[in-house]
Amino acid sequence: MTARPLLLGACLLSLAWSTQASQYYSCNGDQGALHWPDGLATISLADLSFPPGSGYRNTAIAAIESWNQIIGSNLNYTITSDNFTDSSLGDGINKIYFSSDLDDDTLGITQFEYYQSRCELSEADISLNTNYQWLTENKNPALTQQDINARRHNLQSVLVHEIGHMSGLDHETGNLPVPSNLRPSAPGPSVGHNYQRIPVADEVAGIRGLYPGNDKGLDLAVSLYRSSSDGRFNVPVARPSSMQIRQGKSIEINYVYLDLGSIKTNATAAFYLLDSLDYRNNGFNPARYQAIARQFITPSHNDAESQLLQKRLVMPFNDDFPLGDYQIIIDIQANSDDQDQNPDNNYTPFHYTLTLLAGNADDIDPPEDEVPPATGDDFDNDGLVNSEDSDDDNDGYDDTADAFPLNPLEWLDSDSDGVGDNSDAFPQDPNESKDSDNDGIGDNQDAFPFDASQSTVSDDSGAAANPLSLLVLLIYLGIRRRTRYERT
Repeated sequence: MTARPLLLGACLLSLAWSTQASQYYSCNGDQGALHWPDGLATISLADLSFPPGSGYRNTAIAAIESWNQIIGSNLNYTITSDNFTDSSLGDGINKIYFSSDLDDDTLGITQFEYYQSRCELSEADISLNTNYQWLTENKNPALTQQDINARRHNLQSVLVHEIGHMSGLDHETGNLPVPSNLRPSAPGPSVGHNYQRIPVADEVAGIRGLYPGNDKGLDLAVSLYRSSSDGRFNVPVARPSSMQIRQGKSIEINYVYLDLGSIKTNATAAFYLLDSLDYRNNGFNPARYQAIARQFITPSHNDAESQLLQKRLVMPFNDDFPLGDYQIIIDIQANSDDQDQNPDNNYTPFHYTLTLLAGNADDIDPPEDEVPPATGDDFDNDGLVNSEDSDDDNDGYDDTADAFPLNPLEWLDSDSDGVGDNSDAFPQDPNESKDSDNDGIGDNQDAFPFDASQSTVSDDSGAAANPLSLLVLLIYLGIRRRTRYERT
């Protein structure tokens, strides 16, 4: 007999974010985490909601692919289409569509069905509210108070959030062990005044823990949202005290550097000042502009890393930058020959316009000490080219004895499995490198890699053989139209 769906609960997310970090959806008596079997699922986009070739469909595809592209994870969504118009939970099709049945204060809903005993998702549907105007432009994703009042919202940001739920990330802190140095969260930065269009560091850490993979790659990114004390990336970086500045005077810029890949490298942040009209018309291409400042960055963590950084910029005083409105752009590039797997997240515009006013040639701030950017020929930026440098990554280990000569965080690989000892949970076992549930048994051998109470299937009466139990979770992603809105 097929079990009837059971509504477990709902939570509402408004502009005033929850202060808790997110974790996984627990199941089977809090002993496991909901996940797609083998990290594989298919998402079907409704043709009526997302017509082929439309901006809506392209935006939805970009949101889905942002989860597929997480390095070190085997999560992979295949994208297809269908002609359905509403949810038929239980038909085995994972759907994204627009619906007129949602409450006014609800942007979207994600509904789940799963096998209770195995903690495996069997279906998930996402519905979006037709009562909102959905924006698909990607140059400056910040919403204004006028957008909120007019019920306009950003499609990719909300979909990134909901697909995070579909992938198994919850809002609330759960009981499972933390898989990395950053607690995983649902995509909190994607809604309200927080507009991150990709999964950020804590979300990446969560997906890696839930769907561990062995792929290696470089993925650097920049964000305008930092982690709060509870681990969530939902706090906008500090805004400069004034949006008007005179030529030759300086302004303090805060930003967050994200190292989301498994290959660690030094990097350079380049700062650009673009005419606002030119930026709106032509977007950003670093080949067309000259950076006004640069900052050298070194990695500091093994896993999904973030660093809150600050840079003092002195406004130019020359004919190349006439008085007027400008957009500040930050672009992150790796100082190595490795190719960045997700170059689209390497730059971000600040979500405000800076007005350049006439300055005084006798009152110009001194420039901040500039550290020249490293290059592929001088990885650690110490003035010695790699061919003449006996320690290219400056980690204190000679290149001839360093298993990772261009990774300052690793130098030994005792079991020769390609994972450095500092990141390897089993540095003496070439067949294991991760232990997601911290039970002392590697994920490759652990039949229950997210359940610390079990490690192998003993007989047919074990948890994996329990009868099918289907449950439904509703996650409401809402927005309350309040006067409490911070424009960033």
